[in-house]
Amino acid sequence: MDGSSASSPPPAPSTDGTSHSPEDDISIRSRDTSVVKTEMSMLFIDPSHEVKFDLVAGRSVERVIRLQNNTTHPVAFKVKTTAPKRYFVRPSSGLIEAKTGVTVRLVMQAQKTSARPVGAEKDKFLIQASKVGAASVSEVLRGFESEEKAARAVFDSVERTSIQERKLACSFAAPPSSSMLAAAPPPPAAGGRGEASRGVASGMGGSREGGSEVEALRLLLESEKQLTERLASELRQEKKRALELEEKQDRLQRELRDNEDTVKALEELQGQFKALQAEARSKGKGESKEGERTAALAVTGGGSSLNSTLLLMLITLLCVLFFRLTT
Repeated sequence: MDGSSASSPPPAPSTDGTSHSPEDDISIRSRDTSVVKTEMSMLFIDPSHEVKFDLVAGRSVERVIRLQNNTTHPVAFKVKTTAPKRYFVRPSSGLIEAKTGVTVRLVMQAQKTSARPVGAEKDKFLIQASKVGAASVSEVLRGFESEEKAARAVFDSVERTSIQERKLACSFAAPPSSSMLAAAPPPPAAGGRGEASRGVASGMGGSREGGSEVEALRLLLESEKQLTERLASELRQEKKRALELEEKQDRLQRELRDNEDTVKALEELQGQFKALQAEARSKGKGESKEGERTAALAVTGGGSSLNSTLLLMLITLLCVLFFRLTT
């Protein structure tokens, strides 16, 4: 059954909580023509060319891709698919620090039968990478709610020719059924070394398959550990900035209190100055009245002295006249 038909299960949610849509995941066919295909050198990709899915009826199948940043600067990545209704990718985009890696989960939706879906042989995944113009992922994340949105902004801002990409094909294999295992002849007890060798080789192949699953889980745990360490580092930085802001706020409050004390002191000095001015004005008025009284007394004394002088001159004149009349 074709997983892209209307009866297939709805797409799983993406990492940011929104539903997975073809526009968000990919449209390799519609967008690929405008991108100049540059061989991937920024990222080491494992597996490098093909993703193998087991066909199990009624159960989703998960595979992982390991993306390792080979550069000395952060890299933004996108993982797209030609069949967004059949697969979902988590995370579908993000940022990778220099010399670190991330694990991307590819989940094929559950199919009703174990037969390969119609047209699934053409399914592909497209991995794109672009250099980030910042020294660290934390610098890129400033102003963004998530790595996915920051990565999309990076891809929207860079030249198409600077985007590197690689396509991974999809292959499908049906697990052996229980009837096939029952019908298989048991290995001979003796003289069948060739058959026994093939049986051992088959067991080793199963062991290798199990080993690949263990390696995938190990890579996933390593990626989760790196993400946890990075989040812890960012949390420490945020705490440090919060402490610095708190110290700055305390310093400003102390300066404000000091300024309030200075204003109060200036107001007290201004009040004292006004009191001194009032006292000086009152003393000036008293001294002015005293001067007026002194001047009045001086004028009065001067008048009486003038009168005495005139009287003396008059008496002298009368004496002279009397002396002339008598002689």
